[in-house]
Amino acid sequence: MGDPRLSIIIPVYNAEKYLEACIDSILSQDFRDFEVILVNDGSTDESEKICEDYAKRDLRIKTFHKKNGGVSSARNLGLDHASGKWLYFVDADDSLTPGCLNTMEVLPSDAQVVQFGYNRVEGNIIYPIAPLRNEEFVSSDDFITKGTFKGMSLWIHFIKASLVTENRIRFTIGLKYAEDLEFVIKCYAFSSKIVSLTDIGYNYYIRELSTMSKAFTFENAKVHLEVANNLLEFFCINKLSLGPFFQSRIEYMIKSYFSFSLNISPQNFNKHTFRSTFEEFLGKHRYSKVLNMVFKRGIMMLMRVSPLFYRRLMGFRKK
Repeated sequence: MGDPRLSIIIPVYNAEKYLEACIDSILSQDFRDFEVILVNDGSTDESEKICEDYAKRDLRIKTFHKKNGGVSSARNLGLDHASGKWLYFVDADDSLTPGCLNTMEVLPSDAQVVQFGYNRVEGNIIYPIAPLRNEEFVSSDDFITKGTFKGMSLWIHFIKASLVTENRIRFTIGLKYAEDLEFVIKCYAFSSKIVSLTDIGYNYYIRELSTMSKAFTFENAKVHLEVANNLLEFFCINKLSLGPFFQSRIEYMIKSYFSFSLNISPQNFNKHTFRSTFEEFLGKHRYSKVLNMVFKRGIMMLMRVSPLFYRRLMGFRKK
């Protein structure tokens, strides 16, 4: 028996409430040529037992256990053991739609990144989000200028394994979040054939909304600049195009820094720290033309979204 066509990597941490439904949604697919790599990242609940039970039932399932090190380290371990020609990353508290993997049967042979739609599930309400039409692109710049759907979530992408291994793309250890976004952007940057499909393949569940509000802290806002910094260095080291795709993704990360900071309560907001953090970021790179252009667009957005916040930051820009 040869290598599977698809490796499905699932990082698992204290996911006992949802893990079985997630795995069952994969095993019930009509497409069968896959392996499932479960990486138990030091769970303290019944997740380890669930992983082992499924591995005993189906030879396509591989289970690995490690000390807790975060989702990036778990996914990297999954990459180390993946043998499929394609890669797919699934979160343990989500699920696949019926027929999601059938797409693997009809992919163009030269495709390297494949994007599809998903359901955003909030309680009993489902919001389908997908490209407007099936499209093919010859580069990331082509995709960002012509595509109808700019979604970058990790779990709406099939990624050619050779693209990842040949370009040594890995998840950055230590990022609190957006590590998946960074990974996808790096894959797009190297891709010479991107396929966008209208299929709805994934159920993304919004759970515990109250905890999401806790994400709006200044420390978390700074993560977006850290990701932007990583991408700037990655594009430079690999001599990749600094065209529309690069500019749009850096702009997105900088705007995210602004938008997260907009949600910080006034008593916890420190204008001087906010300003010095961004000035340090601007001063760290030689792409001044690109960064200044992005900065201006970000400030215009800030003026529209929150004039009061903008006034608080008057005089913000580095002289």
